[in-house]
Amino acid sequence: MKRRNLSAFCLPAVILLLATLCGCAGGSAPGISAIPQQDSLIPSSRAADGSVTYLVLAKQGKYDKVKSQVAATGARIDQEMPELDALTAASSDPTFAATLSSTADVDGVAEDQETSALDETFLPVDAGTVTATDPSFPTPQDSLYGLQWDIRRIGGTLQKAWAVTTGNHTIRVAVMDTGIHAEHPDLAPNLLVSLSRNFVTNSPPQDPADLSLRDLAGHGTFTASQIAGAFGGGEIVGIGPGLSVVSVKMINKNGRLWFSWALPALYYAAANRFEVINMSWSGVIDTSTPETMVRDLPEQKFEGCRQSFQRS
Repeated sequence: MKRRNLSAFCLPAVILLLATLCGCAGGSAPGISAIPQQDSLIPSSRAADGSVTYLVLAKQGKYDKVKSQVAATGARIDQEMPELDALTAASSDPTFAATLSSTADVDGVAEDQETSALDETFLPVDAGTVTATDPSFPTPQDSLYGLQWDIRRIGGTLQKAWAVTTGNHTIRVAVMDTGIHAEHPDLAPNLLVSLSRNFVTNSPPQDPADLSLRDLAGHGTFTASQIAGAFGGGEIVGIGPGLSVVSVKMINKNGRLWFSWALPALYYAAANRFEVINMSWSGVIDTSTPETMVRDLPEQKFEGCRQSFQRS
């Protein structure tokens, strides 16, 4: 089976997202309310009726026309992203993708795919008898700072980088991962819960606990702590102890990710103009059949997106 690294899909997608949004005014872009909000659900599109979820990309400016064409096939439209000229739809018609792809207003149709975004298993670490007796420790509560050779290696000390800045809450880092443990003492001071969202939906059916902002895997919490573990919060510190973090959950407890979760999550992060977007995951996709192939953007359109992104 032919497989393609997920980054081959993500790079054009991210450039398209940013290029599309670069002309928007500050704040949320129009239509953001159509994006699933915290703990919201979308009915399963992989039920007994045999329906399949597809990602549909319209040509620029043709979104409304393509939406009507999709609806006319009897497909159920699950998510609308008009600013991206994109939507997701569920159909039980096996000819849906081929029929829609042949129309002049459609850039591409791809079956939604699942990928393994995470391979690591995170287990508790025995901290031993490390104590914060060294005066170089940021605070006595940061008792595991002595083990954080990586942070100190890149200047994470009160005498070096942190003497210049520790970051501040105006810099928001979107952690697009498995969620963030909101009550974690190292992260609670810096986590912007009001902006955090969950894009793991019940399509296909998930553990009910995964349909909340809870981090059931630990990877997102680990990643966020490396970024913005606060001084004196718990036992470790991050590279930017004063930064804000936003949890954008898009990976389930088993480390699995669907494209129909990733696309609106990427859009949400870009539309809110978070200063930094962190995606510490990777994966592969199946391109062995036309039905599962993610079509490359036409060269002319991709070049236009690239130039728009550079100008912005």
